[in-house]
Amino acid sequence: MDELTKLLERMPRLKRKSANVAVVVGFLFGGIGLALYFRSVPDFFALILVVLITLSLVASLGQFGWLAGAPIAALYGYLRVEESNRRAAGSNETSSRPQ
Repeated sequence: MDELTKLLERMPRLKRKSANVAVVVGFLFGGIGLALYFRSVPDFFALILVVLITLSLVASLGQFGWLAGAPIAALYGYLRVEESNRRAAGSNETSSRPQ
């Protein structure tokens, strides 16, 4: 989980997004849907990498292996938006402080 946190901190900040919408888009449309929602190509590639690793671990599920990717994409979308919004709120607080 530490690697995911480090990855999320290195990703470019998003414009303010809704974590709930990111969960639904990630679950229904996967990495492509999140990349379109975030308008970010790095998110698409990061999510594809995470999903491929996970699917290789659960390959025994056969044709239902895509079900493992849906919750992972939803979780990634949620964590990505929360991290980005947290960083945006932190930078707004520091820039609005009087010097």
